Amino acid sequence: MSGLYVPPRNRKAAVSSFRKMSMKYMMAKLLKGVETTNTGVTEVKNDLSSINQLVDTHSTAIKQLEQQLSQLSVVVDDIAENVTDTDCDDAVEAEEKVNDTTPRRH
Repeated sequence: MSGLYVPPRNRKAAVSSFRKMSMKYMMAKLLKGVETTNTGVTEVKNDLSSINQLVDTHSTAIKQLEQQLSQLSVVVDDIAENVTDTDCDDAVEAEEKVNDTTPRRH
């Protein structure tokens, strides 16, 4: 009980009143804790929902990029099949002629 003096004849009533007050206080405190927890759980659910949407968006974007890379790979492979070693040799020779700075006599 509190530090207040309670005469002996009123002590039972004071203890009973204190217990009732204490019980009400404890219940109010418990209810507040439950409400706070409920709010926290709701916030976590909302955060997880947002994260899930973001993951879905990124997953879709990644799939699209994979498809584009696959298509690009097919194009590059087609180009590579059409280029022969002779074409490469001709290109190297042409580049060497352009970069050749040796003076020539005419």
